[in-house]
Order: sequence, then structure tokens, then C-alpha cells
Amino acid sequence: MSEEKRGPAAHRRRGRRDAARSRSALLEYVRSALNVPADIRNEVERRREGLETLADDAIERALRRLRIPTRKDIEPHQREIGSAVSTAEKVKP
Repeated sequence: MSEEKRGPAAHRRRGRRDAARSRSALLEYVRSALNVPADIRNEVERRREGLETLADDAIERALRRLRIPTRKDIEPHQREIGSAVSTAEKVKP
């Protein structure tokens, strides 16, 4: 066979392989593009939780430095005051 007759068939086969690769690459790209919103949402959520933790820690440190009592510090005193008030109301004529 002449070079001429073998050439176009080889080009067609190569063209089909290249087209198949292109299709699979496009399909992979579309799949990854569809997963991006979930990936972004997960990353945003993770970072938001990290920021909340940093903010909570910073607020807690500031309150400690200013010697402002926390809710945990105040609650026992509230219970004591509540029981003292109820006792005083019972004693009151």
C-alpha cells in the first residue's frame, strides 16, 4: 500500500482517540465543576466555625482581663439571691 492510503486512516484513528480523550476530559471537568459548590460550602462552614471559636476566645480573654464575671460566675449567685428573696417573702408579715 502506498503511504497515501495508510495516512488518512491513521489520522482518523488518532482523531477518534483525541476526541475520546477530549470527551472524557470535558466530562471530568463538568463533574468537578458540579462538585465545587459543595466543596466551597464545606470550606466556608469550616472557616466560619474557626472564626467563631477565635471570636469566642477573644471575648472570653477580654472579659477576664476586665474582671467582668461570666454567666457561669453569676448563675450560682442568682440562685442564692432567688432563694433569699423567697425566704424573705415568707418571713415578711
